Amino acid sequence: SSGINAEYGGGRLSHFQEWKLLVRRTLTYCSRDKIYRRVRVVQVVFISLVLGLLYLQTPQSNVQNIMGSLFFLLINLSFSAIFATLQTFPTELPIFRREYKNKVVRLGPYFLAKTLAELPFYLVYPSLYILIAYFLVGYTPTAENFLTFWILMLLVYHTSLSLGSLISA
Repeated sequence: SSGINAEYGGGRLSHFQEWKLLVRRTLTYCSRDKIYRRVRVVQVVFISLVLGLLYLQTPQSNVQNIMGSLFFLLINLSFSAIFATLQTFPTELPIFRREYKNKVVRLGPYFLAKTLAELPFYLVYPSLYILIAYFLVGYTPTAENFLTFWILMLLVYHTSLSLGSLISA
């Protein structure tokens, strides 16, 4: 806490200064957690391969299998986002409460910094999952359909992240 204020000459930081420092701190924390990131990539690839091989090149006329693959994809994507968030907030909550109580950080800049710093990971993991599963399952292989599917799945993923944040807070 004194390090944050000392860097800017003491006193209360502006929202932007506070946000910039919190983004840097969150990025530093994320870069140090390399094992978790690697495990997460392996998990995403493994699950998407299982889904893709389970429904490998399903004919478009087989509606039940297409619906089943969509259900499995959505459920896994949603729960992986929820559980990722549920694991993050409880570990950071005591630190945030202490810093908030000591008026070192404010809620707005903290939340925005955390969200922005983790956004690349929250785009890469579901995109990798979607990319592998989409083409293995054999959904319609047009750019328009893939882009629509990708955007909708990212929206589901980020909605699930929000739900996980709500539950863990």
